[in-house]
Amino acid sequence: MKTYRILPVCLLSVCLPLIVCACSKLGPSPLNDGKAAKPAPGTMIATPPVPVLPVDKRFVGNNLIEDGGFERAMGGEPVSWKLDAAVPCKVERVQDCYAEGQYSLRVAVPGNQSFEATQRVENHGHKEYVFRCLVLAKDVSGQVRLAVCDTAENGKIVSAQSEAITGTRTEWTPLQVEFAVPATILDFAVALRHEAAGEGSSAMGTVWFDQCELYMLGEPSRQNLLRNGDFSEGPIKKIPSNWGWWMGQTISRDSDVQMPQSLKVDCRPEEEVTFVQPVEDVVKPGQRYVLRGYMKTSNSSGRATLEVGKQGWILTATKPVSSPDWTWVKLPFTAPDDCKGLLALLYCRRDKEQPASPCTVWFAHVELLAANDKE
Repeated sequence: MKTYRILPVCLLSVCLPLIVCACSKLGPSPLNDGKAAKPAPGTMIATPPVPVLPVDKRFVGNNLIEDGGFERAMGGEPVSWKLDAAVPCKVERVQDCYAEGQYSLRVAVPGNQSFEATQRVENHGHKEYVFRCLVLAKDVSGQVRLAVCDTAENGKIVSAQSEAITGTRTEWTPLQVEFAVPATILDFAVALRHEAAGEGSSAMGTVWFDQCELYMLGEPSRQNLLRNGDFSEGPIKKIPSNWGWWMGQTISRDSDVQMPQSLKVDCRPEEEVTFVQPVEDVVKPGQRYVLRGYMKTSNSSGRATLEVGKQGWILTATKPVSSPDWTWVKLPFTAPDDCKGLLALLYCRRDKEQPASPCTVWFAHVELLAANDKE
């Protein structure tokens, strides 16, 4: 025989409203109707899931973004952010959907327009950073991404961007970009962008941004295994100390606003230039390392690379850089079991379609380091 317990009246008075609320119909999501809708009392709101962004052990200090959650406003616009949007774009802080706090930034692009929100950040010396943000998207035909650039008028030494998302994302999607900033740059800008994928394409759709974060990436002090990697030693008009070379017409140390110390090489037509330094005595077989540095070229006929070679063979190389802007590149690699003859190379290769054109290449701040967990 079954027995039943009757709940006290006082307990029923507490539980009954909760039961009714739990059985209520889910309210509309902003991704379904495209605008904030006030639900009826007792209605549960179906909000997009929010991922928990991991705390990287390399993070140093606090979030460097001011008002990364768009919680503060002045004149209806978020403080600390500079908005650059065409007139048809509708940009506003909203409470219909958010990942943290009570607000997010919603950008509705009705036509072939573009949007950018930027914030200037003070540089803290030669550092690496990570910039990340959570994004929702509805019917986006263009590209939504994060970007980083320097604020100097005479160069673009800092230039990086995240992968792009498009279409509809019903869950908060993290975007992230890691980048490096040399000590000579006083400040730089982080950007939230919604733009056309290419010429002739559109950039329609609605995007929500929230939980923007910027952290310095710290790491234990690592010794540069290259000697004279900043090219500060040796005669100004000759080969820098500790480096050998093949070919090259004019060699000098150069200086500009972005990079006070660099190696400049003028290449004759059809000439390829290589600077080399033996490193077999400073690396251990089977260990991970990273070769990194800055490069740029005067025109597209030159293609600068960082390479690791062994006994006349190229083991691995970075993607070629062919740009007048300083570009930061990294080349992780594993030292072979037989390290004898291992070389670090700075290489200027030629575009096969423009071999007869003269060009100039620059290298700066080149380092060979023991790799960390992320490299």
